Amino acid sequence: MCRLNSSKLTLANSAPYLVLNRASVSEVSRRMRAEFGDSEPEETFDVERLLAQFRGNIVLDGGEPFEEDFWETITVPGEGGKKELVLQRHEACMR
Repeated sequence: MCRLNSSKLTLANSAPYLVLNRASVSEVSRRMRAEFGDSEPEETFDVERLLAQFRGNIVLDGGEPFEEDFWETITVPGEGGKKELVLQRHEACMR
């Protein structure tokens, strides 16, 4: 969600965790390159740069692009006898 505060633009997430799927960001990069490749510098399409811009605090590897749109929960296994952590989807990210 974007909020205007006087003359400053600020970005605020609607949940404490923002999960990104590296495969989805790679696909976004591929589509951007196909659409704008001739008019933008190559670093514009760098996946690591895009991941940083999206500001996710959990980045997952594996899976198909955009399949996370259909996940209801993500389970992180516990280590050393600790309980697992289950993250439940609150709402889809606004696009």
